[in-house]
Amino acid sequence: MRECIDIVIVDDQESYRTGLCSCLQDFNIKVIAEAENGLMLLKILKDLNPDVILLDIEMPKLDGSKTLDILAKEFPGTKTIILSQYDEETLIRDFFNRGARAYIPKNSKVEVICDAIKKVRDFGMYTDNVKKFIDPKELASRRGNYKLIYSRREREIIQLLCKGKTIHDISRVLCISEKTTETHLTEIYKKARVKGRAEFLIYAIQEGLNYLGSES
Repeated sequence: MRECIDIVIVDDQESYRTGLCSCLQDFNIKVIAEAENGLMLLKILKDLNPDVILLDIEMPKLDGSKTLDILAKEFPGTKTIILSQYDEETLIRDFFNRGARAYIPKNSKVEVICDAIKKVRDFGMYTDNVKKFIDPKELASRRGNYKLIYSRREREIIQLLCKGKTIHDISRVLCISEKTTETHLTEIYKKARVKGRAEFLIYAIQEGLNYLGSES
């Protein structure tokens, strides 16, 4: 028998968590922890290393969207499945660009959720239900190409820029002068063929640059 898959469910509705936990037991999937918001999840991850995280979007204190960004930075490699009642194409693309491994409607059958969990654990991604929106090969290729276009330092600046940081903030975080930061930004805008910060932020979200990462 294949080893059990350990997951964490993050949802502010206790009834949903309880019902899902009960159903998953029949599919060799073990819920090792539950959390009702992103803050609780981050505390849990200091002691646990689940195979997959099921992350709701709308939650108090720290919602799923902000939590996803923190996971990408503080827990790289985390395999997160987004649970949502929405199915807008722009929203789905954005979450995949930011590191989500699957996007599942909350009203999906338990068999679909289990299939997503298993494929994310085994293959790193599940796109069966969003193929009209997401091409995993194209997504991976695009990120790889941009890592060739932008230097490591430029990617660090892009990440901070996408989080709303000012030139002063970026300089302080990266321990470089504001003049150096401005020089990097000029080169970044030039490569993207945009005129400034406002245009670049729109471009960055569309192209998924906010999830480029700074790794070499």
